[in-house]
Amino acid sequence: MICLNIQSKKVELQKDKVVVTETREINLTDGTEIEDLKRKLRTELGSIVRSVKSLKERAEEIKGILGEIEKQEKEAGPIKDPA
Repeated sequence: MICLNIQSKKVELQKDKVVVTETREINLTDGTEIEDLKRKLRTELGSIVRSVKSLKERAEEIKGILGEIEKQEKEAGPIKDPA
């Protein structure tokens, strides 16, 4: 059985910043548990990487759309208020 315990969490105020320190302890009883933990962490890491790639692609799409909008605004000139 894998047991993850947060042993301590400390928050300190230092001049112009806050420092948060957290200590974690993972209890592993045998090599099988270590391999299981590594597999789970690799799976989670892969999921995070895929999410980041997807977000990066969407960010590029948004930048392209904004570029097109700005280009069209420059070509059309300033928009006048009809009122």
